[in-house]
Amino acid sequence: MKKGILLLLLALSLTLNVSAQYKEFQFGLMFQPGFNLSSVSGDNISNADNGFSYKYGLSGAFYFGENYGFSSGVIFRSNGASYDFCHSSGDGDYNYRHEYRNTYLQIPVALKMRTDLINQKTRILGEFGMGFNFLVDNEDTYSVVGQSSHYDVKYRKFGTSLLIGAGVDVLIFKESSLVLQLVYDKSLSDMFKDTRDYPSMKMSNLFLEIGFSF
Repeated sequence: MKKGILLLLLALSLTLNVSAQYKEFQFGLMFQPGFNLSSVSGDNISNADNGFSYKYGLSGAFYFGENYGFSSGVIFRSNGASYDFCHSSGDGDYNYRHEYRNTYLQIPVALKMRTDLINQKTRILGEFGMGFNFLVDNEDTYSVVGQSSHYDVKYRKFGTSLLIGAGVDVLIFKESSLVLQLVYDKSLSDMFKDTRDYPSMKMSNLFLEIGFSF
């Protein structure tokens, strides 16, 4: 009888422990260093150099069950690259050098999935959704090689991207956890507003997310 009561109390304790670790809403901070995989479409592209990219901001997840929920946030995304481009016209061929770094405000909306706790500490998680990107700043140089001419590039002010993530959530203190995951961010919109004079370019990035949720 005593053993049965002890086992019941132990089971109840474990159940309460797991329940305490499940919250309907989680707020978090995150930083994502990454590598720019921007795709330049067009002929006569050379010397392409994808630069360092990163994200940082606030995130939030609302769970409508133990294993499923929606995530969103307010994220700043910075990415840059450079390349040479040869453009032919009636006046001849012109060699351009384009260097840029753009900053976007991204609002992600994604379905978030996670496993039950493994060893009462770790969850495997995944995300799939969309990112809505608003251009807030850019540093840009688009010039003719060997000349002093400079051109102003017209960027799209708004674009969308596909977000896919996978990683782990490790409980470190009561209901707070460390999040580590790889995030693939693939743009669905061309960066340029007018691609008649510029090659088509879509941003793609691979990020390592380091986050803290509570």
